[in-house]
Amino acid sequence: MNDDFKIISELNESNEAEVENGILDFIQNIVNDYKKGKKEYLKFLSSETVDVQELLSVLNKVRLIQKIHTCCGEIIESHNIEPNSEEYTLLTNDELYRHLDDLNKRVNSALINIQREYNELFDIDDGEEYSRVQKRRKKFRQYSDLLRSLYDAVNSFVNITAQSEHKSKTSHSPSQHLTKYDDVKTINFDTPYIYIKSKPLSFSFYNRKYTVANWTDLYAKFLGLLYNDNNYVDILKNLIGKSLYGHRIDFANKTLAHRLRRGVRITSDFFAEGNLNAPDLIKHVKRLLELCSIDSSQMIIEYITRNNFTDISEEPNEEDNSNDEPTGLETGIESKAEMPTETMAETKALNDNISNGITLKINGKVITAYDYSDALKNVCEFSINYKPFKMARIAGLAFKLRQKDVFYRTAVPVEDCNKLSNGLQVLNATSLSDLKSIVEMIKGYCEMPDDMITIV
Repeated sequence: MNDDFKIISELNESNEAEVENGILDFIQNIVNDYKKGKKEYLKFLSSETVDVQELLSVLNKVRLIQKIHTCCGEIIESHNIEPNSEEYTLLTNDELYRHLDDLNKRVNSALINIQREYNELFDIDDGEEYSRVQKRRKKFRQYSDLLRSLYDAVNSFVNITAQSEHKSKTSHSPSQHLTKYDDVKTINFDTPYIYIKSKPLSFSFYNRKYTVANWTDLYAKFLGLLYNDNNYVDILKNLIGKSLYGHRIDFANKTLAHRLRRGVRITSDFFAEGNLNAPDLIKHVKRLLELCSIDSSQMIIEYITRNNFTDISEEPNEEDNSNDEPTGLETGIESKAEMPTETMAETKALNDNISNGITLKINGKVITAYDYSDALKNVCEFSINYKPFKMARIAGLAFKLRQKDVFYRTAVPVEDCNKLSNGLQVLNATSLSDLKSIVEMIKGYCEMPDDMITIV
């Protein structure tokens, strides 16, 4: 290996360690503050008299820090971070923004340096070093996702305020203003099919009301409430990789996010299928209420019919067809997989032929993919782990299928291709013949035993 490259790599790793320590120090403070904040709030239980404003101030600080603490849950668990200080220094929103902005800049700088090393490795034949750089890049991308989720948690936080009975009767909240429409009704979960031409205005969950822009927004906010509640978060996590209805998965972590047609980001490592029409989404909400043992009376959804949509000029129309082509991950992050660009008729015919999925046996493990492209992506991701250095260079061999390159290395999305974890894009497989041809190419190039990957 080039000595200059090795020195630069070691210096970068030293800087990365400082950035990582800064993130862990920040999380350590959150853990300390969360414990102390709860302790201060619980003091009110033994108080003879309570100043309402003081109570609300402490409660809101603890609620905010709990949201942040929940976002950091995986790192807290993996690093076994425990409270280690008696100091009580809950940060204000402005202070949190400043800390997060600073950490985000440092993480982005580290990612740029790692990417430069990654690019240089194409000229250095060292598979072990390539694997190390890949691990560093993955780790700092996870930190970047975490910081984004923390920023979202702070940005979306709303303080609880005291409201007198007189005020509650006369004030005009956004949700109250929306009820000016004459035909505002509530959803009946037993008849979801009649709401295909509906638009939600708000939902009340355990007597707290939330305004929404459309069905996807309602679903995301509802899932966010469940995920941030310790009573339900484990139930949602257990649904990752599973389906509430049909054979497509409805929930994913970052590893499985590519299998969602239109993923909706709930947290940094929890995504939901957003390619649902109104009846489908209502069925999903009902099923989640059942799984969480929540009575449907605690979830009241107000809606209007499509005839009155023009009255809400600021809101976009909701799509009806759950088979529409995906438009990317909602709430501001890119889609990790795009659907093939067949016509809807072709897509339906293809899905009819493989309605039970594609079964693969990869290194002794049986995997079911939902279509040929998903099966190919599973093969490629296994191959990247099996022979990372070879798979990093596979685009240079110009394998072709139907007069098109099978692999591409470009940051710009390529039509009819799926993005892989190592930055490559692979051509969609639209038939069993395509899948078999590409799999055989990969097996030969990576020098795999013939039975390592089989299509059952």
